[in-house]
Amino acid sequence: MKNLIATAGVVFLAGAMLAGCAGNGGADGSAGKNETKESSAYVESASTAQAGQETSKTREQTESAKQIKDGTYSIELTFEGGSGKSKVLSPATVTVAGNKATATIEWNSPNYDYMIVAGEKYFPVNADTAKEEGKTVFEIPVVFDETMNVIGDTIAMSKAHEIEYTLVFHSNTIKPVG
Repeated sequence: MKNLIATAGVVFLAGAMLAGCAGNGGADGSAGKNETKESSAYVESASTAQAGQETSKTREQTESAKQIKDGTYSIELTFEGGSGKSKVLSPATVTVAGNKATATIEWNSPNYDYMIVAGEKYFPVNADTAKEEGKTVFEIPVVFDETMNVIGDTIAMSKAHEIEYTLVFHSNTIKPVG
């Protein structure tokens, strides 16, 4: 009886594995015969959900910036995350134009090659001079008075690492520049 159950289990697993191979592509990397519309629908749903999150975040940024008239400002920010060796310097510069706010932020390290903010990847505006300047500078969208979860990719270690940080831009500290 035990042998019969074991054999049935092996046959079931083998069948499941073969069915999985047929649906996910062959050994040569080509698509399998049984590729379904379900997998395409999943990708579309995931893309739609991500687009919805980004649209929501864009709406928040627009609403946040509407309260401040166009111009360039200094603003204090709170920074948390990482090991404590690198940080984003405060105050930062914020430019508000057309109901959108963009911060120019400076890391106290030249070792950041990109940031991810609200699902979008941003590259340093000083990539060519970061090492000489000893800092990395990014221009990123801003939401005031809310915790922004961001990722910074550091190349300071033997291999690149994406590290999660939080930023809060405090609108009660905003001051016109110039």
